[in-house]
Amino acid sequence: MKNRMWIAAAFALAGFVCSARSGDTVEPQTVTATWVRGVGGAVNSSLVPYRGTTLVFTNCVLCTSSSTNIQGLQDVTVALRVGNSTTNLPYTATVLSTNAGTWFCSITVPELSQFEVQIKITDAATNVYIYPSKAMSTQESMF
Repeated sequence: MKNRMWIAAAFALAGFVCSARSGDTVEPQTVTATWVRGVGGAVNSSLVPYRGTTLVFTNCVLCTSSSTNIQGLQDVTVALRVGNSTTNLPYTATVLSTNAGTWFCSITVPELSQFEVQIKITDAATNVYIYPSKAMSTQESMF
């Protein structure tokens, strides 16, 4: 009888510990944008993230001459610079689909009222193209 109580107590404790570890997660803000060669502008004028938080660029697309001409990403490195011309941080994106030209990258929103995102792609033969910067406004948190 005592063994059964100990076993039941052990299972109850194990269930409590496991459930404590598998709590809910907080998802960061996300944004999806399309970059077209030779076209700058804003990333997304309706999204104004807080400075110092995580922002995930997800399902973003790179295009060649128009938004319907997708840049292939087979053996292509997608690098980002986030900040301004004097203070910027490098990030490397992860390619989601080589044929669809999509990628994602998590960044930390800079401590600037406005920042720019510039993308550089490099192929296996080291050919490089740099897309024009896209701007994004930020806001200061009360925390």
